[in-house]
Amino acid sequence: HTPVVGVCAATNGKGITSTGTITYDHSSGKSTDGSTISRSTGKYKTSTTGLYSITYSAITNGGNQIWLVKDGVRDGSTEYSSHQFGIDDNYYMKDQGSRTLVMCLKKGQEIHLQTTSNSGYIWKMQFCVVLE
Repeated sequence: HTPVVGVCAATNGKGITSTGTITYDHSSGKSTDGSTISRSTGKYKTSTTGLYSITYSAITNGGNQIWLVKDGVRDGSTEYSSHQFGIDDNYYMKDQGSRTLVMCLKKGQEIHLQTTSNSGYIWKMQFCVVLE
């Protein structure tokens, strides 16, 4: 039988203010091959070779860059970038966006999200992995 993988992890309303690997507050979805997104490490390790759809979304303010990292290497084609700045303290801007990628992953490969620039906040970050 064909495995089913449709898993997501997300942050609550708290804002991410640092850079580095993104970790999560809760997870959801279903996986019949035993794979999951670790909330504490933020990493997803494949149990099945196949074509995967990967989506990440967030609400941001300031300058933010989020990347997909595969097997420890940041993939330059996966950048989520958002830059918005207020004129003064009374003017507050934010943005909501997402990226969806389709890539072949082999059994045992590991992916996660990493922020390398974060001069503001990242809210309600969501990371989903689906085996097509």
